[in-house]
Amino acid sequence: MPHLEVKVGPDRFHMEPCRLNDTKHPHEINTEHFVGRVLVRILDAPGARPGEPAREYFADRSRRFCIQIEGRFKKPWTGDDILFGSDFDKFVPFPRAPFNAGMRVARMIDPCTFYEEHPPSGRPYIMSPYAACMNVFCAWPAPNRLADAVVVEHEHGTYPSLAIEHQKEGDDYVPIEHVSHHTTSESPDLEKKREWLSSLRSSKETRETANYWRFIGFRDDPRVKAYVEQQAALVCSAAPAPSVVAPKAVRAPLMQHGIDTRVMTSLGSSRKHNLVLTKAHNDRPGTPELPVFLSSNLQRDTGEQHTIGTPGLMRTPGNGSMRDTALANSLMRMNMTPSPAAMQSLLDEWLGPWRFADPSADMVEDNAFIFTDRSVSVPKRRKHFADEKHRKDFVYDPNIVYGASFFSNLFDFTTFDLNIGPVHLNVHPFFTEMPIRYTLRSKTDEEVVFCTISFQLVK
Repeated sequence: MPHLEVKVGPDRFHMEPCRLNDTKHPHEINTEHFVGRVLVRILDAPGARPGEPAREYFADRSRRFCIQIEGRFKKPWTGDDILFGSDFDKFVPFPRAPFNAGMRVARMIDPCTFYEEHPPSGRPYIMSPYAACMNVFCAWPAPNRLADAVVVEHEHGTYPSLAIEHQKEGDDYVPIEHVSHHTTSESPDLEKKREWLSSLRSSKETRETANYWRFIGFRDDPRVKAYVEQQAALVCSAAPAPSVVAPKAVRAPLMQHGIDTRVMTSLGSSRKHNLVLTKAHNDRPGTPELPVFLSSNLQRDTGEQHTIGTPGLMRTPGNGSMRDTALANSLMRMNMTPSPAAMQSLLDEWLGPWRFADPSADMVEDNAFIFTDRSVSVPKRRKHFADEKHRKDFVYDPNIVYGASFFSNLFDFTTFDLNIGPVHLNVHPFFTEMPIRYTLRSKTDEEVVFCTISFQLVK
């Protein structure tokens, strides 16, 4: 009986077995191109079967799998430069009717989807710009840039402030939702039932977004600077006239890089208590952690040593790049593999702490870092990036952590059953000699890969 084999890595040459549905141990990647974490969830796979904690993520949802990625690109790229999608080792003589139906559905969802069956490399692909195709897209500042990251309160705040001001308050700047659990005296047995069937839901259980500060960009960005100045002008125009006119030196606003810091600190620091109630889950049995994909310990399948120096992003204090390189090189000289605990702390410096250990936690769409004064719906974000000019104008900043998730209800990876409208087809016979692979890569050079995830049914 074939079983599902899933692998994760920075490229197709360097893969490790995936820890499916293991929210406590995301896969970690740190190469010359990208530093990030990958979490793969599959319904009915180990960890997300009935009664298992990760099942809760899928409750009341039609999706059958989810690939979640968070990370930083180590140099600037435009929104037109980076693609995400499926690539294959060779041409698949797939039946045309279901293939064409699949492409129609894909383009209805994401108009940027395109494919190439016979590229020069001989490796067909179905791709779309990363910023357009992902079901959820959000971003937050890298830890070393909190001091000049501008945020607003996500629900009703418009007045900007600096992210670093809210660390002491305990609020975060990553958009996350959880499943909340509300028990009542009328149902005393409900909590016991949940312990053995985590997928059991009631009308008292909902997904709630945790309070967070919406990231809109850095204060030296002209786009952000203009927005902050606009908000400051609105505040000043609405303020009552003082009875005594102060000298110019006193009345002048406090400015840093063109931002009225008085407005930012006094008007942007309102906060709410986090009202999200999360269920206490039993810990899964300990899962052995595998080494982080460091550029210093990557090896191709042929056994060839593949060593790449890890460049810093911007060599500013605290971004972890110099420390990362020094530790990796030191351990390589001693022929040692970095311990997961040691590398976890290094990735925390690059990305901040891992925030999705709760099996019910999920990313929330928030694209104000693109549109500044608002966060638009997913269809509107996709329509925006369907314009090539908008894609080329958007730049992935190496000092921003980009979060994204991709999911679907059209394909079951546990059986390889494809269901698109009237088309029902098992595609396993077409993928006995190669996996289905999802890859985040460069548009112009398909060998510049940031991360990849492969799926295959094997005996």
